[in-house]
This record gives sequence, C-alpha cells and structure tokens, in this order.
Amino acid sequence: MSTSPTTRSRDQRDQRDQRLLYALGWVALASLVLWAWINRPATYYPPGSAVQYDDFAFRIVGTREAELGGKRYIVVQLRVENRAVRVSYQFDRAIVHLIGPDGRWMAVSDEGQRRLEAARGGPNPCAERLPAGTNCTDELVFDLPPDQATARLVIHHSGWIGALLDDIVFGKRYLRLR
Repeated sequence: MSTSPTTRSRDQRDQRDQRLLYALGWVALASLVLWAWINRPATYYPPGSAVQYDDFAFRIVGTREAELGGKRYIVVQLRVENRAVRVSYQFDRAIVHLIGPDGRWMAVSDEGQRRLEAARGGPNPCAERLPAGTNCTDELVFDLPPDQATARLVIHHSGWIGALLDDIVFGKRYLRLR
C-alpha cells in the first residue's frame, strides 16, 4: 500500500514544523538563561569572609603593597580551605584573578610571584595537595591596580564554560580586597 504524494508532503511539512518549534524552544531557553545571568546581582564578600565552591573555601586574610625588583605589586594573602571529609584538593593559582576598577582581569604576575618567592626564601605553602580538613595560606602577587578600593578577586575553576555555569547557578561572587 502506497501513500499519496499529498500525504507525504504533509508529513514532511509537519516534521519540518516540529523541528522549527524545537529549535525555537531551545533559542527561547538559551535567551532566558542569558537574561537571568546578565541581570543576576553580584555578591561581594568582605575580607575575612569565605566564598565556598563545593567542599573548598577561599578567603582573603590580608593584602599589602610590596616593591619587588623595583616594581610595585599588590600581594594578596589567600587562605585555601579544604572542607571535604575524604577528598584532597590541589590549589592552582591560575583559577584566581584580580579584577581592576576598569573591569580588566589580571592573572597572578609570574614575574612578581618569582620575586616574592625568592625574597621569602621558602616554598609555596599551597604547592602540595591539601588533605581533607586542612588549609593553607598562599601569597598571590598581582600588578598594582590604579584603585585598590574597588579591586576584587574572582575564583573560577574549569575555564570560561565552568565560570559561566557557576555564574548562572550561584551568581557572580567576588572577594573584596579591602
């Protein structure tokens, strides 16, 4: 038994319309998520307050200006806390960025960090894996922003996609320097 050409073309139109509605639904959902992300207010944590990501918390315990090799830097003392019961944690400085008053993101200064560690003469206290229930305090060196009062730290694991998802689910979270 064969289907007539009219029935086949109607079925094809129905399938095409169904795919179009499906695509429009995804576009609407993506637009809603983007709108929510853009309009979600940021949370600012004062120095000493911890921002927690899963079982791991981060808090600023101090900041200071330092002249290292003739250049001025800001040194941020960041406590890394492993609040897990069974899991160890490896801290990576690459997840921490300083955001200046102009909105520019700054990574840890490699040159400044090397100079600080040479002056300190000791190893990085957070270089080893943190066993569950322990913490360490690391000193992170950033180029000195022009206005430290509005500078803030942001911590993001997993690159830009992880940062986007984190911002959508939990909101933008920043640690104030002062």
